[in-house]
Amino acid sequence: LALKLLEKYGADELKAKVYVIIGGTVHHWTAPVKEGLKYLLESYTIGIESGDYSFAAYGITSYMYALFFIGTPFEKVIEAFDSFMPGLEKLHQKSCLQEYLLWFDLVSGLAGRKGKVPGEADKSAIVQQWRDAKDLNRLCIHEIGEMISAYLNGRLGDSLESGQRAEKILDAVMGQVFISQHCFYQSLALVAAAFRSGRSPSRGNMKSLCTGMKKMKKWSTLVPENYRHQYLFIAAGVDALKKDMVQAAILFESAVNAAAENGFVHDEAMIAELAGLFRLSLNDAETGRMYLSRSF
Repeated sequence: LALKLLEKYGADELKAKVYVIIGGTVHHWTAPVKEGLKYLLESYTIGIESGDYSFAAYGITSYMYALFFIGTPFEKVIEAFDSFMPGLEKLHQKSCLQEYLLWFDLVSGLAGRKGKVPGEADKSAIVQQWRDAKDLNRLCIHEIGEMISAYLNGRLGDSLESGQRAEKILDAVMGQVFISQHCFYQSLALVAAAFRSGRSPSRGNMKSLCTGMKKMKKWSTLVPENYRHQYLFIAAGVDALKKDMVQAAILFESAVNAAAENGFVHDEAMIAELAGLFRLSLNDAETGRMYLSRSF
């Protein structure tokens, strides 16, 4: 409806704003997230053409986040970052550029490459600027990025701590893709921590998992292409920790396959790794190794 009204009244000066809102906060709750990339790219192009430079910058940063979360290979994400960097620099949107650079560094680190922020001191200075400005949106995105980076580098405690800090200000990213990703990565870290320690999670951690499962179940009914594999994974983890091994095995298999079917290759690998650890805990070495091989 918003797009039709834009065309009807020729409100070109509003297009960049509307496209960012649709692509960044609405579309992934109603349709496959990859299909929303076009709106974010359009907001960037239209914003530059119309002089709405702030929303042009919002559009391209949101595009890069979505590109990462849909499972694009890290090297391809880095290429995209590099290609849009000169254009973003010309917009003179300082906070967006800082946000862009920090996420660029996150992806570069995961790919084993050097980023563009010179060092930890410079990174800390950027984050402190956001704290001073009470920019909760960027602070929350930063903490979620730290949670993801820590998880993928095997630092489960750090991942959970970043996730807890993000959770306190999660309202600042309401509607954005970070809401579901926070839930997913928090659940990954909780399940992985329990599996690796061999101990049952605390009552609080189990409650967090069950709460996340309920949220993800609701989202998966809205857009199964985006969220069904994440819901199935959390449900598998909950069943495994409740010692319902048969149901957990079924759900892990379904979660891995659902991620693969919808092209979420990063999610497929992470779920397969935990499915492998689960199978190994059951002394099913053959199936465990099969899942672990899918995680590389």
